[in-house]
Amino acid sequence: MIDASKLPRPDTVSQEFGGQWIAWDGDNIHIVASGATAEEAKQNALAVGVSEPTLEFVPPSDAAFGGHLD
Repeated sequence: MIDASKLPRPDTVSQEFGGQWIAWDGDNIHIVASGATAEEAKQNALAVGVSEPTLEFVPPSDAAFGGHLD
């Protein structure tokens, strides 16, 4: 059985990335780059040696939330 408490935890996405694209490493654990566009974040990730980054848009911290929390 796998002890989930010993699995690596992904980096916390800080507010500084609000409104930007971020690039995750191949394991989706570490943020390796960011940029104003997805292409910029990808190019920045490639520049630091991550050949297949996962890209994600981070909404601004003041963005409205639509939905509900349970």
